[in-house]
Amino acid sequence: MAWARVEVNTEPYVDPNGIYDRLNILKAREPSGSLGYDYIALKNMHGGPVIIDTDGAVRWVGPAIGDSTSTAFLDNGFEIGSQDSTVLTRNELDGTVGQVTLAATDDLNFHHNIDAGKARPLVEVDHLVDGVKRIESKLAEVSAAGAEVREWDLDSILSDYMRSHGDDPSAFVRPDVDWFHMNTAIYDPRDDTVIVSSRENFVVKLDYQTGNIVWIFGDPTKYWYTFASLRDKAVLLPRMSCIRSVSTPCRSPPPAS
Repeated sequence: MAWARVEVNTEPYVDPNGIYDRLNILKAREPSGSLGYDYIALKNMHGGPVIIDTDGAVRWVGPAIGDSTSTAFLDNGFEIGSQDSTVLTRNELDGTVGQVTLAATDDLNFHHNIDAGKARPLVEVDHLVDGVKRIESKLAEVSAAGAEVREWDLDSILSDYMRSHGDDPSAFVRPDVDWFHMNTAIYDPRDDTVIVSSRENFVVKLDYQTGNIVWIFGDPTKYWYTFASLRDKAVLLPRMSCIRSVSTPCRSPPPAS
């Protein structure tokens, strides 16, 4: 394939929200320095995604969209989830826009991140179960047509696991409140798993195919660690024997003799 370099002169960008055309640069890039990248994609609650260069100049703006909080740049275009519906917008760099609605009828809206999945995007959605809104506890991988390739309902996964290991999940999993608060997720191709971040609790690794818990990593002083079933899956760091300082780096304590 042959490539041609074409220069296109454009008028200075005027941001209707008065944000991206008047950046306050706290530390400018050194002209002779190389950052290893040239552009930064910004998602925001004021419109579509925005691409700026490393000097802060706006280089590309997506078509008018009310909110791009749930956005990922995948396959050379933006995937954008609505914050008040299940409409998923595909925004190409040439300005082309396509939309699909998620096929799962229990889904309500997107929130937080969209991330790269095994083959398609991982989306985080609120959903409805038996008339109760489940807040920020469902992850799904969705096709280009909006169908669910796979889903991980953390309410069900954790409840079933805790119950099968002798704990009462009702003291931890509370479907009518924001008990899990999923912030982000990522697919790990090394062992075919997804890693999901719960702001309120921990990071948990799940088997992609079965949803089984592989491990849990979190602060053992938090509430989740009081449940024996969850402790059994915990990955803990070794205790450190000193307070870190510049002159005295911390080292793990020697093994007991």
